[in-house]
Amino acid sequence: MSKYDKIFNAYAKSSEKLTPVEGLFAIALIVVYADGEMSAKELELFRDILASGSVKGYSQADFRVVSGKIDTIWDLQGTGALLNAAIEALPTDMREDAYTVAVAFAIADGRVTKEESEYLEKLARALEIPEAKAEQIVAEEWNNFNSP
Repeated sequence: MSKYDKIFNAYAKSSEKLTPVEGLFAIALIVVYADGEMSAKELELFRDILASGSVKGYSQADFRVVSGKIDTIWDLQGTGALLNAAIEALPTDMREDAYTVAVAFAIADGRVTKEESEYLEKLARALEIPEAKAEQIVAEEWNNFNSP
């Protein structure tokens, strides 16, 4: 049994509810730390997203609050509770977006570790993304990464 089996099979529920954007952000953070550390490229991608203002209605200050909320859930209730809250927060039409963001962060440093790969596989299943669609998203994100 891998560490992700335990996380993805957790029944833990967070006492805090997440918004869809918070859920997406939590899923991205979990993949970033899947291999134990945030790489410089992953940090750069987070900064680019925050600087671009691409998430409507969220400022950099808002994301600091969101990050604090996610960190609190993660620290006090565990990864399983955070992941369950994140998945529960995502409407069906945002699940592919969340998976795409997770994939983008996993490949941001030009490599996908075994831990990140395992997390992405289990995440796709948890988000009910068909295997063929998940593979397509991964291929598209690698193409985006490799394009100048």
